[in-house]
Amino acid sequence: MGGCPVNLVLAAACFAAAGVFALAGRTASLPPPVARVGTLVSFTLGLFALLAK
Repeated sequence: MGGCPVNLVLAAACFAAAGVFALAGRTASLPPPVARVGTLVSFTLGLFALLAK
């Protein structure tokens, strides 16, 4: 019995966080530089999580 791999769950969470940062930046809930950096960091962590073994 196998579950969902942890790296896929982590990648999905990171991509969801990137989407939240992007949406917050577009709706002016966050200053644009903060939203941009948050989106970039979250997306990069998601990519690393997908590439991890």
